[in-house]
Amino acid sequence: MTDKRRAGQTPPLLQLWIMKRQGVAISLDSDPRDCFQTQSQESGIPYQALINLSLSDCAAQNRQLQMKRKGRGLRWFVEKSDTRNDFFPDRRLYAPRNLAGLTGKGAQVGISAAKNIQGGDRMDKYEKIAAMWREWKVETAADIDLRLHNFRILFAYHSGKIENPDVTYSDTREIFENGRVVNYTGEPGAVFELKNQKLCYEFLKHKIAAREPLTAELVKETHAILTGGTYDERRYVERGERPGAFKKHDYVTGREEVGSMPEDVPADVDFLLGEIRDFGGKEIIKAAAYFHARFEYIHPFADGNGRVGRTLLNYFLMINGHPPVIVHDEDRAGYYAALEAYDRTEDISPLCGFLVSQTEKTWEKSLEREERRAARPVSDQAGGIPSVIRRIRTAQKETREQPCTAPANKRRDEPER
Repeated sequence: MTDKRRAGQTPPLLQLWIMKRQGVAISLDSDPRDCFQTQSQESGIPYQALINLSLSDCAAQNRQLQMKRKGRGLRWFVEKSDTRNDFFPDRRLYAPRNLAGLTGKGAQVGISAAKNIQGGDRMDKYEKIAAMWREWKVETAADIDLRLHNFRILFAYHSGKIENPDVTYSDTREIFENGRVVNYTGEPGAVFELKNQKLCYEFLKHKIAAREPLTAELVKETHAILTGGTYDERRYVERGERPGAFKKHDYVTGREEVGSMPEDVPADVDFLLGEIRDFGGKEIIKAAAYFHARFEYIHPFADGNGRVGRTLLNYFLMINGHPPVIVHDEDRAGYYAALEAYDRTEDISPLCGFLVSQTEKTWEKSLEREERRAARPVSDQAGGIPSVIRRIRTAQKETREQPCTAPANKRRDEPER
């Protein structure tokens, strides 16, 4: 990797081009991918950008590819190239919906294609919450424990409840605070899932504090922790699936039946992680929405994709200085609708708006407390609770120091005046 890329000094024209692009996921064979990675190391330009620039050049010169649709309706395969096109002859290209994105037409895809979030007031409130999070200076694992003490329980409860109705808040709290559940009568799998959520929090908080980037290994480690002991007999015994390993068989999700083929998963995940690592924009919430929608679209594991995806969504937000979010169980219908909108049209704006609203719901009480604290006199802000105690003690002292002026004893037969 060159010094230019290490310093983040992407050429201005390339930055402008990246901002205007419409993304479309492409799975390449090893030869062209290695070629672009070599060029990336030599030039300092992210290899995903080099691929996109090459495809843009093909589109500008109107180079044609002959294609045949195979399998489920969301996959296209390049059978052979046109005689006028020597770009990756006989190589397979993969696109989640169609190839219209190469010519700038069709569905809205990627980070920069997202529409503006509805309403300025909503974004203003989100920015207030993000500013509050930055002011807290959450930099160490101890800081994370302090700020997420209650959040971690609520996140584990809601994330588990979305997929498992046996999960309860009281059981979740018992596991996080005491490490066990008393008099539990539900499905054992729910207890495993909740214990795994606690283990995963303890595992990831140190990596968040160190701002470690998302990698395929971290994705698989997170999955191994969250799904340990939860795979059913059919997946584990009959199909040989394992926690912490990408899927070996073809699993799909949603009404659109999306999901990468098993042999495509490693390349698709690497491509996605490369995209978000190279993203240098300020609209982190849009990048997070794209990452989450795309991860769930790839559906890389045999089970646990939702739990892992929501956990990694918060990991990405936090290493980029933004507050984590709880997708609340009572709002699951809106959550699934936003994901389905991406599956159907590849538009991330519904999910982006949903995550903004969920972030507000997650942190609204904290924001209210901070605003009340800011509205107090400066002396009270500085002292906090100790200043209140000092005022009480001062009042008690003044009461004790007042002279005793008890009235003289009255006779029983003396009338009241």
